[in-house]
Amino acid sequence: MLSENILVTGTTRLANDALTVLMGLIFVICACVFVYCMIRRSHSDEMDQKKWEKRAGVDVVSLLGGELTVILLKLVLSYYNINIP
Repeated sequence: MLSENILVTGTTRLANDALTVLMGLIFVICACVFVYCMIRRSHSDEMDQKKWEKRAGVDVVSLLGGELTVILLKLVLSYYNINIP
């Protein structure tokens, strides 16, 4: 009865679409920042190369953290029977 309510089904679809878009945005933004850091690293001197490598490493960790956060959010929502593919 409640699962057929338009607010419940709409919210479920909204959560599904939002999490899918969020996973895509996280990947695209982190990939762009990583490419930017690698370009800057290739055009810098030896001292600045380490700084750009560190920033690229932080970007990879941010990518993993963001993707894992979305996966954990999907897992938590699955316990409330909000199945998001």
